[in-house]
Amino acid sequence: MLRVHNREPQGLCLLALGGYGRRMLFPYSDLDILFLLGNERVEQESRPLISEFSRTLWDIGFRVSSAGRTLEECKRIEEDNAEFHLALLDRRFLAGDAALFEKLDTRVLPASEKQARPFLLAQIQRLTRERLARYGNTIFHLEPNVKESPGGLRDYQATIWLRQIVDEKKGIRNITAAEEELSAAAVDFLSAIRCFLHYSNGRNDNTLTYELQAAAAERALGVGDGVARTPAEWMRQYFRHARTLNRQTLALSRAESSFVVNSAAAPVQRDARRQARAGR
Repeated sequence: MLRVHNREPQGLCLLALGGYGRRMLFPYSDLDILFLLGNERVEQESRPLISEFSRTLWDIGFRVSSAGRTLEECKRIEEDNAEFHLALLDRRFLAGDAALFEKLDTRVLPASEKQARPFLLAQIQRLTRERLARYGNTIFHLEPNVKESPGGLRDYQATIWLRQIVDEKKGIRNITAAEEELSAAAVDFLSAIRCFLHYSNGRNDNTLTYELQAAAAERALGVGDGVARTPAEWMRQYFRHARTLNRQTLALSRAESSFVVNSAAAPVQRDARRQARAGR
């Protein structure tokens, strides 16, 4: 797009966030992207380009969740937009001004994240509690959501975020090799299911219905031995893997609650400029 408009990438780069950033996209997942801008002048100049690029992605069939932020805006932790700052933990450079991304990645965000560590940890725990409560705080659902339910892929991501934020020298125990192996097997199993659900439904639908449980069991999906099973037998495999991820998330969350309580909460800023935009 920059070449089409005969523009240099200086002061503008494109980042992948969320599942796209951590290379865990599924067939019908949204693309979470961030346009990182060096300053407000670049932001003003780049608006038409960003709008055109976003429209092009939608026109060719991608579901896009995009945002634009200046370097200074990324630096400020916004109390009412914790999800954006958590998504930044999965940042990955795609194109544009590599030096701008390097500044964000190695200088700006590490300092901000360290200062706001107790706040970010508290937000992860709050979001996790609320999500688990919506599903009754149990992995045992007749038609589980393999992304959002307890023991789903969200539990795995919450664990990754918690470990990214907390300095493990602060008394948080390291995950053992055996736990790591169990976690990896669970993620592989659930990822295979989620791909199967997307292709079967033709959309981003992550509910493992009775009908699709039977189809997955017939294919021995995620097991790898090619031996057909009854739905009940196959679902026992699902619940075993879900229990692994859910237990790890709950154990780590409890351990890090003490870190949050014992840490002085960092001041969190409200972005007055962005609030003013929203009020227009």
